[in-house]
Amino acid sequence: MGSKRRNTIQNKKKRIIAGTLLIFFIVIVLGTMTLLHRKTAVTPFNAIPTPMQGQGNAALPPVAKTAAIHLEQQGNDTVNVIVDAGTHPISGVQLQMNYDTRVLTNVTIQKGTFFSSPLELTNNIDQTHGIIQYAIAIAPTNAPQQGKGIVATITYTPNLGVTSSTKMTFLPGTKITAEGIDQSVLQLPAPFDLTITQ
Repeated sequence: MGSKRRNTIQNKKKRIIAGTLLIFFIVIVLGTMTLLHRKTAVTPFNAIPTPMQGQGNAALPPVAKTAAIHLEQQGNDTVNVIVDAGTHPISGVQLQMNYDTRVLTNVTIQKGTFFSSPLELTNNIDQTHGIIQYAIAIAPTNAPQQGKGIVATITYTPNLGVTSSTKMTFLPGTKITAEGIDQSVLQLPAPFDLTITQ
């Protein structure tokens, strides 16, 4: 009797273990199938979309770069940002520039006289990394401006004795907006050599 009972208990334990292992196996199989299904159903982040019929691969036509911008040094501690609208009236200028913080300190920027009653949208100088970010635009009631003039003035304190010259460079964020044109109309501006008077 005792051995039969022991055999029965052992058989029950074996069935429970076998059943548990079977359920565990089924859960693993179902989980794996679900993950595989999700991977095939999700479009990869960098996948190139298939063009729709009739659209082709035509890109937007390039915009004529008719406006120009450059710097002019005024005295020992001032630089004017000069804009030339070119053939289209312009409505805004965004400057992104860098300078050497070892050479120039206390850098500031303020609006010039090119736009009449403009709105300053951004005026941020990163004195640690030498980055100027400045944006100015016409007021909603004003018309876009033609011609050439001072759009902004940069002032600084030179660190005398470090060097006799340094560069101020326009970064890719520098843009000019023109009336009726979505893209920037700015020609690529050249870096500016700034003379430090000793």
